Amino acid sequence: MTNRYTCDVAVVGAGPAGLSAAIRVRYVKAHEALPLKVMMFDPALLGGLLRAGQQRVMTGPGNVVDSKTILKGLDDDKVKLEIPVVGDRVRSITKERNRFLLSLDLGMLVEALAVVVATGSRLLRNELTRFGDGVFITYKGLSFLSDTLRQAVEHAGKRPVVVATNREVRALSSLFEGRSHDFVFLVPRGDARYLAGFPGRIVECDSWSLAPFPLTSKKLLVLTSRKGHAEEIPAGSVLLDYVSYQNRPGLPRISPRPRQRRPGLPYMDCFLESSVDGLFFAGDVTCRYASVASAIADGIVAGFGAYSHAYKLLFGRLPPLFAYRAGNDPAAFLSRELPVFLPTDTLEWLQMPPQDHPLGRCSEMSLAQACDATGLPFTHLLSLVEEAVRGKFMTVHRNVC
Repeated sequence: MTNRYTCDVAVVGAGPAGLSAAIRVRYVKAHEALPLKVMMFDPALLGGLLRAGQQRVMTGPGNVVDSKTILKGLDDDKVKLEIPVVGDRVRSITKERNRFLLSLDLGMLVEALAVVVATGSRLLRNELTRFGDGVFITYKGLSFLSDTLRQAVEHAGKRPVVVATNREVRALSSLFEGRSHDFVFLVPRGDARYLAGFPGRIVECDSWSLAPFPLTSKKLLVLTSRKGHAEEIPAGSVLLDYVSYQNRPGLPRISPRPRQRRPGLPYMDCFLESSVDGLFFAGDVTCRYASVASAIADGIVAGFGAYSHAYKLLFGRLPPLFAYRAGNDPAAFLSRELPVFLPTDTLEWLQMPPQDHPLGRCSEMSLAQACDATGLPFTHLLSLVEEAVRGKFMTVHRNVC
């Protein structure tokens, strides 16, 4: 059986772009802002490529930040705001009328009003647990590729080097030609036909991960999956080919298909919204410039955009985000920035309610039902709701047809 539940905004990917997008949907701004319900989806550990390497250059050599410091700040906000993370891969995203349906590997269906795709160049699994000890990444300049490949071959010994890549690896064929070593190239389904005659074995798969060998072991076992069929590939090392993935990022199946700048690259406007209304991209998946600074900034922009899209569907107007982007109707919000809540609107706690809160058991009730359940006058109940909303603990939903 499949489970189906609703969130206002779904964020696919939990790297720096995804985390910052989700945090902005929940926090928005300090005062008079309605937080919306957001969920994150990622089968890997939080942080994405922040977990590879010790430092990140933010702007130049005078602005280098420890990766753990960046990740800690993002994770602290996620924990404080109790943002839920589902540890599963999103296989497909389908828009039906004004809602998105996300299909997950384990059969769950998720319904959302807006979606932020922040999967990076490729969605991670657990491979970074062996980074520097059997897992290599092509993250330096192109002139370092030969040296990175040499290190992967030396680490592999007599076992194969498994290369996680896609059809764009054709441009790097000279790196692999003439080598006596065995290579296995993991590519997305449908890419094998572009690599006929490529020097090595080509394996098409929907996803892959590493078997949990101890870190002291030199053995690596790659587990691939395609249409539910699993294959085990013994390996001596794994090379993550981000050169190819930055040219053609790995995306879930999306319907209707967004407009593309060129094959494999999604089109976005200046607010990172795609040609599919309500679908946003953020971070390395945009194939602009890959840096943690731009990924966090992208997450903020896409998060605000997804928030605004969902808010307009719920309340019929754009939210007042004047602290960040002036609207053309400030007069409408001069006396009150929160929407006017109706008796038919539904309450939902986004975090554990404070102990003994009068509305602690009223989640998923309408305001009218909460009045009946608590015996409180509507005006008193409304003041409690607004207090919880301002504290970022609660949101209020309105039915969207």
